[in-house]
Amino acid sequence: RSITIESIQGLSGNGEVYLDRIEIIPVNPTREAEEDLEAAKKAVANLFTRTRDGLQVNVTDYQVDQAANLVSCLSDEQYGHDKKMLLEAVRAAKRLSRERNLLQDPDFNTINSTEENGWKASNGVTISEGGPFYKGRAIQLASARENYPTYIYQKVDASELKPYTRYRLDGFVKSSQGLE
Repeated sequence: RSITIESIQGLSGNGEVYLDRIEIIPVNPTREAEEDLEAAKKAVANLFTRTRDGLQVNVTDYQVDQAANLVSCLSDEQYGHDKKMLLEAVRAAKRLSRERNLLQDPDFNTINSTEENGWKASNGVTISEGGPFYKGRAIQLASARENYPTYIYQKVDASELKPYTRYRLDGFVKSSQGLE
């Protein structure tokens, strides 16, 4: 077998290159897989409190999904038991996240339904399935016009809100122009 070096980045013109040695170092797939396992374990552990009985206050659904992505990339053959345990922890994190969410239907299963507190949206709002940046469903809002804004909203029952409590609305915006 032969190795051919066709170009070297950063070298311009007809400059000469002198090589005193070339090394070919084998990739250690076991080490890379172990690093992937450690990264997945760390991502899942960072979702929970120290006692593992609840989510950390600042954890978002997006972070849970990113941890799930890391776990799903683990090898079933090498780390089947670890992967199963981590997936169970991710499912628990997702459940805990849903329990603390005051919004109904955070996955946008229905829009403009007859439910009193469901999602209400303008024309031009569509639902898409998954993508490289998120798991599950997402909404896409068409460009707003001056006379017809594009919107989506949901009313939260005032009885569910606690006095003297701050609430945070989290979401992932892939791209926008002039977002208000």
